[in-house]
Amino acid sequence: MARVQVVKNLDRIEGYLRPRIPYLNRPAISLAMQNGDKDMRQSMHARAQCYYRCDNNATIGPDVCVESCYQKSTVIQRVAACSDMAWLPK
Repeated sequence: MARVQVVKNLDRIEGYLRPRIPYLNRPAISLAMQNGDKDMRQSMHARAQCYYRCDNNATIGPDVCVESCYQKSTVIQRVAACSDMAWLPK
């Protein structure tokens, strides 16, 4: 994702959350952040495994193999869903 889009997404999230901060459940937010960190580590490991497994896949080609591997990984899909800002109001 382009840096400009990342900044726009962060601005949208900040605009959405800022007025809600006093009402947030702090322990739940802390736990969600810890789970997110864990998911990121696991996702990076899963991505590395996909690249390793698909590096020389002559049958379907490495790019198709990697994409298929990503689609099969629940942790990669869970982390990728975090980039979807469709749930945020405009």
